[in-house]
Amino acid sequence: PIVIPNPVRIRLVSVNRVTAKQKRLLLTKEDAKHTWIVGYVGSYKEQKRPLDFINIAASFCLDEAPKIRWIMIGKDEDYSRQEIEEIARQKNVVSKLSVFPFQENIEEWYDAIDILIAPSEGEAFGRNIIEAMNSKVIVIAAKSGGHKELINDGANGFLVDVGNILEYKSVIKRLTEGKIPHDKIRQNASTSLVQLYEVQSVVNRLLAIYDS
Repeated sequence: PIVIPNPVRIRLVSVNRVTAKQKRLLLTKEDAKHTWIVGYVGSYKEQKRPLDFINIAASFCLDEAPKIRWIMIGKDEDYSRQEIEEIARQKNVVSKLSVFPFQENIEEWYDAIDILIAPSEGEAFGRNIIEAMNSKVIVIAAKSGGHKELINDGANGFLVDVGNILEYKSVIKRLTEGKIPHDKIRQNASTSLVQLYEVQSVVNRLLAIYDS
């Protein structure tokens, strides 16, 4: 069967990530400039593998440069927010990892995130990936399900094996240490989103099917 995705409202405004970090995470301007924000957005259910995110954070030394702050945004499912915070405490990352409930204004939170980790397994369609790419957030996703349809590894994001914490860490380190041209990745993500999900692109694909 031919699958045509629902269109996405493409954001045309440029993102001021420093300002967004100051507003959402209450960072000083100086810290906002020099701190990488790595985020998880999704429900706290087993399939989404939120514990992978905590383990990725725990794999970094807390005083390791460059500065990284970790945030989780989601709603209670198999794990409650309190349980997630307790696991982070047990992993000794609670000082660097903040856990938030689901946010209605999620677009504004994506503006404050530099890297999105999407560790879920068997996801049919990664809505969080689309939302992140729409805000020019770099996505590192598990190589599973619909993620493989959205991410061209190394071009508009990155794919890693499900649950491979060291592989996630390797990509994050290369990005934060400037070994990967992250501005190009961000732009490629935005471009691919337009090509696949912008309203006119979807309409053109539908018309092509009708004409064939």
